[in-house]
Amino acid sequence: MIRLRPILAIAAIAALTACAAGDPASTTPTPSVSVSYAPDLSGVTVTGDEFKALPTVEFTAPFTVEETLVKVLIEGDGQVVPEGGVVNVVYLGIDGRTKNEFDGSFDADAANSQAVTFTLHGVITGFQKGLEGQKVGSRVLIAMPGKDAYDIYGGNSNAGIEVGDTLLFVVDIVGAGLPHAEGTAVTPEPGLPTVSSGDGKPTVTIPDTNPPAELVSQVLIEGDGEKITAESTIYMKYLAYSWKKKAELVNPVIAATDTTPEYVKDIGGTVWDWTDQGVLSEGLEGWKVGLEGKTVGSRVLLVIPPAQAYPDGNNDLGLEAGDTMVYVIDLLYAE
Repeated sequence: MIRLRPILAIAAIAALTACAAGDPASTTPTPSVSVSYAPDLSGVTVTGDEFKALPTVEFTAPFTVEETLVKVLIEGDGQVVPEGGVVNVVYLGIDGRTKNEFDGSFDADAANSQAVTFTLHGVITGFQKGLEGQKVGSRVLIAMPGKDAYDIYGGNSNAGIEVGDTLLFVVDIVGAGLPHAEGTAVTPEPGLPTVSSGDGKPTVTIPDTNPPAELVSQVLIEGDGEKITAESTIYMKYLAYSWKKKAELVNPVIAATDTTPEYVKDIGGTVWDWTDQGVLSEGLEGWKVGLEGKTVGSRVLLVIPPAQAYPDGNNDLGLEAGDTMVYVIDLLYAE
């Protein structure tokens, strides 16, 4: 399988990641002086309205908020960013205490700005609150208190962020992944596992027959998005089944309580609940062959013989040697 772990696409910003080295700090900020919280974002001025071009942000420091505040500066008309979904953004991060621009990917020339892609369940809470439900094409101003940023990790010394710091972000939303497969239903070939339709987690029923000897790649819903290439980084939801056991295989990374993100714990903890990502060329042979050429928005059923998956089995997954794997994959985004 393509690797199953929280992959945080913003390598340059430890500032956005929800996963930090070591244990979270056990204390919360206890300011020795009274803190004046801004009631809204009227004290923050953002100039420059060219999408993807570097804005100028002005405010009086220290700037602090008690709850995450969001202001849409440019209203887009594109797809809505789904809860816990995939976003592609250009951003600027500023510490409200020091006015330090601790990270960003804007350039004065919009053509040179660098968009980054990540899943919202893999970043700090304030970023999730600020971007979920927004539209592609929007510029959004987010101010988040320390409790929605880095307080639980004791701040972020690499970025100069201390416990209690309010963070300000200007974010241009360039793209977003789909919440689930969307497109035209396709009637599958007879004799294959059946997959329930709908927007939620599918149910897979495997027939009481011998598995096919050759790889099967059956489109169940055909999307109209970008075509997947061998070098694409794909973002997807998926299920894995054993043909022999006729049961879902639970990946230990998702099941392990000590490494599973709170997002996944809260919504059930199955693989389907976690939007995963990976480079297709680094996946199983059956994935490489079965997904190349498919389009974003599609739901694909893969039946993979042992030679193109795990010929010797996989103890972590509880997969026996010689077993055929069945995957249902929703392709949500690609780059």
